Amino acid sequence: MDRAIIFDVGGVLLDYERDSMLRSIADGCLAGTDPEHVSSLIGELDLSGGEMTLAHFHVELKQRYDCSLSKERLDEVWVEGLSPRSWVPAFLREVRQKAELYILSDTNAEHWQHIADHILPLDMFSQIFLSHELRMTKKTPAVFNHVLGEIPYAADACLFIDDTSANIDVANSVGLRTHHYQDQANLIRELNTHFGL
Repeated sequence: MDRAIIFDVGGVLLDYERDSMLRSIADGCLAGTDPEHVSSLIGELDLSGGEMTLAHFHVELKQRYDCSLSKERLDEVWVEGLSPRSWVPAFLREVRQKAELYILSDTNAEHWQHIADHILPLDMFSQIFLSHELRMTKKTPAVFNHVLGEIPYAADACLFIDDTSANIDVANSVGLRTHHYQDQANLIRELNTHFGL
């Protein structure tokens, strides 16, 4: 094959109801704790970066917001917002006949384990790149350059698909072709435009 597609995961290949997860955690904390507090703490700890874990997050929640959720309950809430998109398996089977498929995801170990066990058919992908393992995220060009150094394709032979515009901008900066995911229909049109799929 002479072309590749690099997929983001959350918001593209599966649904991620992050707001619902944040509300559930905030509801288990001190009165007055709102989802934005929880979101800010997740960002501060940079769980996708791999240095901090969900266990660290649980300790910080208890210390800062008197969180009453047990670690076991937090583990459950943490993955409740992740759910499959019914059209994805058949879509991946069709597309991988014409392009090599990869994953590049900003994620954490707990989310990824749930995704691998319950949501995505990972055998569809030639290689998977995860921020918490690489210790770098899509905020900077380094992770994209790393991926391009690992796969046998030049940047202009790859289409990177993500639902976050900031990630699209960074990918563009290293020469990747990109698609800002909005819905399935737009994605299909984009693949036809780029690769005649």
